[in-house]
Amino acid sequence: MKLAVEALRFSYGDLRVLHDISFEAAPGTVTAILGPNGCGKSTLLRCLNGLLKPASGQVLLDDIDLSLLSGRDIARRIGYVAQRNEAARLTAFDAVLLGRTPHLGFHVGKHDLEITQAVIESMGLGELSMRYIDQMSGGELQRVCIARALAQEPTFLLLDEPTSSLDLRNQYDILHTIRHLAVEHGVTVLLTMHDLNSTLRVADRVIFLREGQVFANGNPDEVTPDIVAAVYGIDVEIIYHDGRPVIIPLNGHPTH
Repeated sequence: MKLAVEALRFSYGDLRVLHDISFEAAPGTVTAILGPNGCGKSTLLRCLNGLLKPASGQVLLDDIDLSLLSGRDIARRIGYVAQRNEAARLTAFDAVLLGRTPHLGFHVGKHDLEITQAVIESMGLGELSMRYIDQMSGGELQRVCIARALAQEPTFLLLDEPTSSLDLRNQYDILHTIRHLAVEHGVTVLLTMHDLNSTLRVADRVIFLREGQVFANGNPDEVTPDIVAAVYGIDVEIIYHDGRPVIIPLNGHPTH
């Protein structure tokens, strides 16, 4: 299923945060939403899953207007992992099982338990399934949160800074999982990131926001030093390694 955003606007009171945002995300791809702090990345994700209501514009899930769907129907289609996730006194198994909530009837069925266990195994959490999540490391907790979203069996997965505060190994594992979900399972993934080089390795498409507007939208190999300088205010060089662009900040003063 395709996700399309058309002329979306959002404001907090009198403060306009998003201005006429339009783009599409193709099925089975990873789209990265990039930009400096405060440019509207997290707000955009929350508009895409119905947590925030845009002032105008549309979010279309395979031509179905998001605003016409109930919260339950949205949760059956869209999995969302926030940037900050509080650890509660739940086991990993119970936390992931919560992802089945949009599909539950009057009780948890055998099918729900089987899906939960399968997702736990696929995320490498089998040995941790009975551990309380408030006793887990940041990387383990992040995998649990992604597993809970996957237990929803979503067509779309929204991830807000999925590698934030993780060490290099955990960053690699999470990004590898994201690629696998898109390529092997056809999930349409949208994520926000600050690490540009990690993003350019995992994403099929990158969207740069500047002051709440789409400044650039293209493939990773279409990213230029001028785009990075305009969005982040720093001069860079771009080289290629294994066919992927690598951004190297240059010595000297920022561009502005």
